[in-house]
Amino acid sequence: MVILFIIIIYKMTDIYDFRDEVFKTYKLEWDKIFKGVWSYVEFKHKSLPTPDFYKLFKKHLPCLWNRCSDTIIYDFIFRASQISYHELVYLPSKS
Repeated sequence: MVILFIIIIYKMTDIYDFRDEVFKTYKLEWDKIFKGVWSYVEFKHKSLPTPDFYKLFKKHLPCLWNRCSDTIIYDFIFRASQISYHELVYLPSKS
């Protein structure tokens, strides 16, 4: 039980922690993904599941895959969704 708890804590991350090199190496791709997700959540006041955002980006911005792997793009979408939802939906509901 204690080991499981430690693993869960280890896997948790601060959604605002951008120290990982991947955010510097693929800054342009991160910026496009974040802007797209942020715009959608700001407009709809809800988020989409990560696979749905993935399909939208694959359809409308295939150039993202020129330099990034699927895994990186998927992770970027997931992080952008977390941040956008937290700032645009969750925090205002707490006020």
